[in-house]
Amino acid sequence: MGTRFAPQYAKLFMAKLEQDFLASCTTKPLAYFRYINDILIIWTDTEQKLIRFHEQFNNYHPTIYFKLVHSSSHIHFLDTTIYIKDNTLHTTIYRKPTDKPSYLMPYATTESVLTPQKGISTLKSSEDFIDQGYNPRVKDHNIHRATKVSRSQLLKYKQKRETDRVPLVTTYNPQLKALRKIARDLQGTLQKDNRLHTIFSDPPLLAFRQPPNPRKLIIRSSLSGPTNNGTHPCGRKRYKTCPHILSADRVQIPGTIEEYYIHDHYTCLSSNVVNAITCTKCPTRGIYGERKRTKASEKEPITTGSQ
Repeated sequence: MGTRFAPQYAKLFMAKLEQDFLASCTTKPLAYFRYINDILIIWTDTEQKLIRFHEQFNNYHPTIYFKLVHSSSHIHFLDTTIYIKDNTLHTTIYRKPTDKPSYLMPYATTESVLTPQKGISTLKSSEDFIDQGYNPRVKDHNIHRATKVSRSQLLKYKQKRETDRVPLVTTYNPQLKALRKIARDLQGTLQKDNRLHTIFSDPPLLAFRQPPNPRKLIIRSSLSGPTNNGTHPCGRKRYKTCPHILSADRVQIPGTIEEYYIHDHYTCLSSNVVNAITCTKCPTRGIYGERKRTKASEKEPITTGSQ
């Protein structure tokens, strides 16, 4: 939805719109609920009045349009299906036809991935685990466990279990599948050391960080702030040419009266730029060269400046 505050702004706008519209209605729903842009109402009047209510709501604001889906037996709202049975409202899990659930591969986790909490919501999609390569017996066993747990018990708050295991953090790579087994096999060696056995009383907690991907390279997580355009010294004492950098946001083109405006921030460490070394006594002459980042140039970079 664009910027971070856009959802909050949209919710405030809709809350005001709903408040004003419902206050002007003569026939109102028994209950009215909304989650961002999904609305659920309970209507106890006739279907004709419901359609009329929908038309009035659509005409209340010129740019807001509501789509009406109604039923006297059941309705889908978010990830639930609400239905009437014995004059009582009941709910069940609803999966959209376009839903493409993604599960961890069997080798990426332990056999306890099918916890009761997850099993309740995936009973109808249990075959997805088979397609992912899970053992059918493991799948059936955990689904059986899930059906034995009551809904009220699942909704209870569970205290997070704290652990003092030392984390072993590394960038994920498919070639690291055996890393967990290696750490477990070498745990005995750590236990034999007088000092390390107190630090690694349990095997290290293996954790993977997400590797670079095209999305991270293309999309920025935050907007960059304003930059101080021009050339500036980097301030590092090890670079002897740094004090001679010309601090300016424009440079004069030699032999002319024209000036070139610098549209970015450059220092001694900037690479892939064209450098100019000019003389203060005869500014019409200069030495030009291309600056590229190499291991050799990191020791003493060529800088742009005047002497």
